[in-house]
Amino acid sequence: MRILLVQDDDRDIEALMECFQGEPFGARVVVARSGDEAVEHLHGVRTGSNSHRPHLIVLELLVAGTSGLDVLRRLKEHPGTRLIPVVVLTRSRDPGHVVESYQLGVNSYIVKPEDDRELRDTLRTLREYWTRHNEPPSL
Repeated sequence: MRILLVQDDDRDIEALMECFQGEPFGARVVVARSGDEAVEHLHGVRTGSNSHRPHLIVLELLVAGTSGLDVLRRLKEHPGTRLIPVVVLTRSRDPGHVVESYQLGVNSYIVKPEDDRELRDTLRTLREYWTRHNEPPSL
């Protein structure tokens, strides 16, 4: 499984990498530390082979450069990336962000818990759902 993680917080990156790369999952995680890096990666996916296409994108809305909402908008506007599932995992509790994310086609919106243990529990639940229970589209 390939995951694109759009995140700029080192603590959250570490927790997500540990969660998805640990046994028995061993996912290949690519980190984009800004919205601009995410857009660049997705442009490469559109023009390259499927070997770089993520099976899942975990997106923080509050990143440097191009906003997470703009990344989501660009992703869902393009036929080559539209069907990639996106989970917003963010610190933003802004109701406008929630509504806009769903209007743009996000698959799930999760507010990150502040407590490290709760964050790890949330990530385990996220991992279990997306790696074991979800049926992804054929791309």
